[in-house]
Amino acid sequence: MDKERFDFVIVSQGTREFEGRALVQHALEIERRLPVLVLTNCLDLGCYLEAIQLGAADYLEKPILPSEIARLIETHVRPYHIAARAAGAA
Repeated sequence: MDKERFDFVIVSQGTREFEGRALVQHALEIERRLPVLVLTNCLDLGCYLEAIQLGAADYLEKPILPSEIARLIETHVRPYHIAARAAGAA
């Protein structure tokens, strides 16, 4: 993540312990507006709240359909690109 630019990040969350915390934090330290999506095997309110408070754009339970991933990318990545272009033009 330190050497490449990404349009979005998907964090795979496996347990009720929020092991993806460090990745979410690191991604958002690099680019605060970067859409970070957390996909989890087991929904947990504490992990959900922590992910959203850290700045994750969404937190969803697996399995997730490809059409849902496409919708998430459209919902979160397009506004990110528009904002990035606007910031670059300013």
